[in-house]
Amino acid sequence: MPSRRTFLRAVGGTATIGGVGSLLSGRRLPGTCRPRREPTWERSGRSWTTPAFGPDALFLGEWFGATGIRGTARLVALNSWEGSAAWARTVTGAGWGRPAVTDDAVYAGTGNKSVHAFDPVTGDTLWVWDGSEEDTIGGGAWARPAVADGTVFVAVSTARADDSDPPDDTDYDHRVVALNAREGTVRWTADTDRSVFSDPAVVAGTLVVAAESGTVYGLDPADGSERWVVSRDAVVGQPVVAGGESVVALDAKTGEAAWTATPPGTPTALDATEDRLFLGDDEGNAVSYGLRDGRERWRFRAEAPVGGIAGLRSETDQTDSARADEVSVEARVADHIGYVYAVTDAGTRTDRFHISESGSDDRCGWDPSRRWVNGATARGDSLYVSTEWSVERFEIDGD
Repeated sequence: MPSRRTFLRAVGGTATIGGVGSLLSGRRLPGTCRPRREPTWERSGRSWTTPAFGPDALFLGEWFGATGIRGTARLVALNSWEGSAAWARTVTGAGWGRPAVTDDAVYAGTGNKSVHAFDPVTGDTLWVWDGSEEDTIGGGAWARPAVADGTVFVAVSTARADDSDPPDDTDYDHRVVALNAREGTVRWTADTDRSVFSDPAVVAGTLVVAAESGTVYGLDPADGSERWVVSRDAVVGQPVVAGGESVVALDAKTGEAAWTATPPGTPTALDATEDRLFLGDDEGNAVSYGLRDGRERWRFRAEAPVGGIAGLRSETDQTDSARADEVSVEARVADHIGYVYAVTDAGTRTDRFHISESGSDDRCGWDPSRRWVNGATARGDSLYVSTEWSVERFEIDGD
């Protein structure tokens, strides 16, 4: 981001995927399938997170957001080109949160409220912090940790009773925990009023944390003391604040609104590049905003609610244009009936292809009243789509 001072979250009312009229047409009948584009590789698993990228691999976890599961969930390191596993680590009874990667370690929380650090090459365990040492069992650490200046900042919710999945959010304690990045020891903790699914970020020397209540905290990374707190009267969810009222860019030093925009629907997916913010919503809209001023650049309509949106981050990502005077692809949009669209900087579509789940009963259309796509991420000429049943890589060079 250009100024490195802006922290972006969408705010508004509670999100509900469904009830959007003609978009929810249901599963297509066998024999009416669109042609499916085969991925270059596919890794089966349940409820994959969006990946984090290292120099030679990508890292992602299974059973995101799940507690009390039977069996184990994997955190895997995959070769980005072939999809082969360099290593995998498991936890029992709960899923993994979104991982964060540095040159020295992979950090990930779990639904067992523990935080793990692994060697990114070998997968060897460097340390484990167990939240039960500080609190009782239950809860989870789902957001991608923020890592800065030798400290890992992770949001953790822990149950006050011996219950892996209490029915009420008030039955949990919610905190941000600062851990020594090399040893996993606690440096400080700070309370939040609700759980945190949105990823914390260190921006302009301030740790910014958005809770599900809509409360956004600006904390001193050194000791966790509050620099500012603002409330947007919203429900924050993964991966953005789940609301349809407005999108707000906050000044990380003061917590004041830098700009506000109104999206057409309830945000369900978010990504940002150096100068653009991309939002997808539950009505099938994808919108591009200027990161500095919040001005709407374009709007595109998919055929179903949007589950993932991936902004293209460099000139090498924008290979769909043959000449400089042509429009270039600026984002990839994945919807909940299995379509992926290439959207240009003019808001037009240059390509559309259909994917399907290996776990679906007909490998054809999906029912968009359910959440099938967990996210999409683009790197170079690769698009990675995380779904309820698999993660898949697609070539997007020269489409």
